[in-house]
Amino acid sequence: MNYYEFLKVLSPHGEASFSGQQSASFLRFLRKNIKHSEVNGNASAVAKLSSTLSKFTRFLVSANLLSNGDFKFAALTPEVVKKFEWYLKSEMLSMNTISFYMRLLRSYYHKGVEQGLHFSTTDPFKQVYTGIPRTKKRAIDSETIKKITNANLPKRLELSRDLFLFSFYTRGMSFIDVANLKQKNLKGSQIVYYRSKSGKELRIALEPCIKKIIAKYKGVSGSDYLFPIRMYNGKCKSYSTSLRTYNNHLRRLSSIIGLEYPLTSYVSRHSWASIAKAAGVPILTISEGMGHSSEKTTQIYLTTQKKKTIDDAINEASIQMRLDKEQNYK
Repeated sequence: MNYYEFLKVLSPHGEASFSGQQSASFLRFLRKNIKHSEVNGNASAVAKLSSTLSKFTRFLVSANLLSNGDFKFAALTPEVVKKFEWYLKSEMLSMNTISFYMRLLRSYYHKGVEQGLHFSTTDPFKQVYTGIPRTKKRAIDSETIKKITNANLPKRLELSRDLFLFSFYTRGMSFIDVANLKQKNLKGSQIVYYRSKSGKELRIALEPCIKKIIAKYKGVSGSDYLFPIRMYNGKCKSYSTSLRTYNNHLRRLSSIIGLEYPLTSYVSRHSWASIAKAAGVPILTISEGMGHSSEKTTQIYLTTQKKKTIDDAINEASIQMRLDKEQNYK
């Protein structure tokens, strides 16, 4: 018996017997949870829910479903959820992305119901796709890394190319963590930072290739940020907009160098793990280097490739990725 079947047992007459109960604002509830994640320093949760709220709000406006600028829990019917799914499909989003938005909205809808903000005996998300499709391994090999490095690109794509390579060189640092890097994270010969997702401290050696990219963008942000992602010339930038632009530019870059599948912000992380494994680095070391809590998580990132050295993986730039566990992963 699931949660909604249980409620039907408690209320055999359905939701009508609760019709006098005033439904709370669903949009206000989502904003409250964004604020809560901000206070707790959970940047990843903030980014995901903010993106979902923005997409859902645009849908509500386009479908004329807002009432006095608001949208309540009671208004989130199966019909509305289905229309939102159609709206996302009309934007040519993948089923994986659509499912992501649906799962996130569903989780907060359930959370609100459990907190007594709304009573319902039906699950409005029951008729839409909320699965997690099996995706192809998102790793590229060292030859592709060379192509990306040496590609002759339009000026507007250079930052995205450099950020992708920086992420790869720094053991697949996530985009949110790259965006948050400041001068204070440069300590001696290392980058020292805390992963937004786990809060775990990571230390990465400042190899020549990493220093070169940092130096290229010195002062461009007009602030203490290393890269012009959150700030540009001293002016604030939207993180979600920067991430969207980054992925759009990576798709354009993929087309220019003739890749079969487009690059995304996740590919650099998958690629570093796979190439490190192919170079003979133990999975435990890779796991610690990426800040994973278990080797099982690391396995998701790994693919089978021909054995190559890390030097091959990060171009002929005389780079030695120091993967010694004792020296780099403390």
